[in-house]
Amino acid sequence: MGFSESGVYIPITISIALFLISWVYSGLEGLSSILLMVSIYSLFVPSLFFTFGAFIEQLIVKKQIDRVTEEIKQVPEAVGYDIPDINIPPADPSEDEKVIKSNQDLMTQAFLILVSFFIAGAGLSYIAWNSSEKRIPYKHIIVSNLLLLGLVSLIEILFFGLITLNYRSLDSNMVVRTSLKTIGEKMKNTD
Repeated sequence: MGFSESGVYIPITISIALFLISWVYSGLEGLSSILLMVSIYSLFVPSLFFTFGAFIEQLIVKKQIDRVTEEIKQVPEAVGYDIPDINIPPADPSEDEKVIKSNQDLMTQAFLILVSFFIAGAGLSYIAWNSSEKRIPYKHIIVSNLLLLGLVSLIEILFFGLITLNYRSLDSNMVVRTSLKTIGEKMKNTD
């Protein structure tokens, strides 16, 4: 059994159990609010990841490459060697196009799944609310969940921008030492 066959049953089972517990302790109105919140978040969080998160990731990779490059440049200068001009072969545009196409297909498929899940969840939320005593107007449930989403969004964006962007997952010194050691070993083996 692969992940797609067995791994999906665990979160589904846990989700059903949590929804049932919510229903027992919070009633249908509470369940309605939770269903709507899960539906909204299931659409928002991946969207944030694929847009803002991907943008932050590109900035992180560029900063790390710049740091490692600066470290590598200092090593030969410290021992009296100049780094020669390197003839970098041009990139293969067909490979870039494959990656872009693959990412677009993945995003389209993810978007369709997320929107379908959102519509189903929002529909179930309304059905649960409509079956309840309706002590809380559904508009209030929508507004409170959107306000909570706004707060979580602000925290996520601040976290991505302030913490994640400045976190160094690569130790430049280690990368330089490992790279130079590997290059040295490869050059010894070719002699």
